[in-house]
Amino acid sequence: MSEALKGRTFSEEHKAKLRGYKHTEAAKQKIAAARIGAVVPSDTRRKISDTLRGKPLDAERKERMRQAALKRWARVRGEIQ
Repeated sequence: MSEALKGRTFSEEHKAKLRGYKHTEAAKQKIAAARIGAVVPSDTRRKISDTLRGKPLDAERKERMRQAALKRWARVRGEIQ
């Protein structure tokens, strides 16, 4: 940080602008609807996989992943809609 900016205080309005844009719920739903059916290319999937490989997972996250997998397989077997 430059010497000129050290100790500088920003207004709450300016801090809010620095935090970035927040999508409305309607906008989030519209984005989600546009992504339905989108296929992620295999090279992109590989890059994501390589990035996440070896990352430690806590017990809560493992349980959520387990429940999601069970739900997915139940849907494949036709047990749930």
